[in-house]
Amino acid sequence: MELENRVRHERERYVNGGWVQPLQPTLLDVIDPSTEELFTRVTGGGPRDVDRSVAAARRAFPQFSATSPR
Repeated sequence: MELENRVRHERERYVNGGWVQPLQPTLLDVIDPSTEELFTRVTGGGPRDVDRSVAAARRAFPQFSATSPR
């Protein structure tokens, strides 16, 4: 399998219920601990990506906090 196809959304971030392109893309190596070889690269994002994620979480919290523990 090609390195680029090992993880479906390795170049995206999950924000506000969907996969989005990072605003500040940075790539992080993911190493397979059993072989110590590069498995894939995933996006780490930057401060603007964190801000976007936190804003989405704040918008979702009122409805989420009202859900039953079940």
